[in-house]
Amino acid sequence: MSKLSFNRAAMPVTPEYRPFFKILRILLILKLASRGKRSSLIKMHLLNWVLKEEGRKIILNETINDGKIVFQVWGVDPALNFALQYCVAEKLVLRQSGGFLLSESGGEFLSSIPAVDLYEPDFNFLKKLGTKVTEQMVDAIVKEWE
Repeated sequence: MSKLSFNRAAMPVTPEYRPFFKILRILLILKLASRGKRSSLIKMHLLNWVLKEEGRKIILNETINDGKIVFQVWGVDPALNFALQYCVAEKLVLRQSGGFLLSESGGEFLSSIPAVDLYEPDFNFLKKLGTKVTEQMVDAIVKEWE
């Protein structure tokens, strides 16, 4: 039998699955697209899911001004949950009833990261989106799931 050998340099990990990428995405969502730098877990999953595809960004931008989210379901990403646990453990994010809050150290950490091409699309989209996606809009869809 031959031994399998893997060359790490030949097997890059897509940014979407890198913990640091998800951590920065969480911090950006809390800073740029959440009222009072707070968000529910389900809203973070919605925005994370939207950020994965240009088509979803376009649909959200075109419809959000009507005060309604057109997506009836969206994906829940286990990698986001893992990164969120890390953020809480490192006190970058504080757990609060009903959601999560960007901590002062989380804001400082985010500010210390130089602008990287990899994160710029998320930053630009979330900055433009701002707080247009409200917890009430997300809750309205979640209630339909029950």
